[in-house]
Amino acid sequence: MIRCFTPSSQHLATDQDHVFQPEVYCDGAYNIILPPSWQGQEITLIHNCCDHHDWILVYLLTQKLGIAQCSVHLVLPYISYGRQFPEYLTTLLAPLHQPHVQSIKTFDLHQPIDLIENQCLSSLIAADIQKRNLQDAILIAPDKGSIHRVGTVAKISGQSVIGLHKTRQPDQVVITSTEPFPQSKIAIIVDDMVDTGSTLKACAEYLLGAGASTVHVYATHGVLSYGLGDWATPFASLTFLDTLPPIHDKARWISISEVIG
Repeated sequence: MIRCFTPSSQHLATDQDHVFQPEVYCDGAYNIILPPSWQGQEITLIHNCCDHHDWILVYLLTQKLGIAQCSVHLVLPYISYGRQFPEYLTTLLAPLHQPHVQSIKTFDLHQPIDLIENQCLSSLIAADIQKRNLQDAILIAPDKGSIHRVGTVAKISGQSVIGLHKTRQPDQVVITSTEPFPQSKIAIIVDDMVDTGSTLKACAEYLLGAGASTVHVYATHGVLSYGLGDWATPFASLTFLDTLPPIHDKARWISISEVIG
């Protein structure tokens, strides 16, 4: 078995892994040249689909591996378009379903679909909560879509869960809840991804106003398109899994190496 990482995922590679660097022409086009020793081998390809260039690269690289008669297992830790309409992602994933591709896996996809295995990483979050002795904290689901994910963490850690309700208004995220928050308890928000931080900021304001002593955040994907801005100030800590490259030393990053395969 050969584990192959692309530039988008090379932060996850070890010294024993292969990091594939595609040749790029001056106009931006890829030229995929595989090592001759890969002919007929079983390949685990680990690649993040963050932007359109990443999608093109995985299409071409997967096709070339098929021509080389390789058996391929695709691991896509982070996939863009997960927050948009499901048919977008269905369209993007369709070219990857080829006879030589044995499996396609991702982690904590925002909207699970049938075309890809969606592995839940709640166990890694629960283990870190226990390691930090935060089991007495209340787990917070920031919106309706995150209830199942947070519930999975709670089953492992033995914690209570409170669900929040999120509505979007022009230039504003409004957070409410029908469940009272226990006074002076620690709150831990668990989400699938953090990008601009607007939802988290609204959640922190609500929780601190409702009596939380401190608020922590756990999320699988630290997208952080604009980094850690003022929205991050209210939080006692922010912890992400390293599906994406760690980009800020003020956040904590948990390795997903044990689940890569």
